[in-house]
Amino acid sequence: MRFLVYLVAVLVAAGIVFYLGGSRTPETALQATPATADGPATVDAGTVETVNLRVPDMHCPMACYPSVKKALEAEAGVQKVDLVEQKEEGLIDNPVVIIEHDAAFDVDQAVARLEKIGFKGATVASK
Repeated sequence: MRFLVYLVAVLVAAGIVFYLGGSRTPETALQATPATADGPATVDAGTVETVNLRVPDMHCPMACYPSVKKALEAEAGVQKVDLVEQKEEGLIDNPVVIIEHDAAFDVDQAVARLEKIGFKGATVASK
């Protein structure tokens, strides 16, 4: 009986690791290849760029920011999303997120996704 409990625990742990994307590493990122007659170009995942988005409807770090982060991380090319440093912990006084991305990222699609989930008026703060 104990064996079954351990087996289930191992399977659940493996599922969690798989679900959270534990198999993604920088070494497995796409490498750039030019477009040819055989097919389209792939995205150069090695070039990391940063863009800051101002999200004026993002007011709290407990619900708003996690929703914004999750939506942006679902966009193609996004590698990392962080909230800029705030003056006071527990409040968002500067509603800007920093997005690290590769060439596959489309800022207009990201803004549209945020608008779709209720965060209207997002704009590029800086690149």
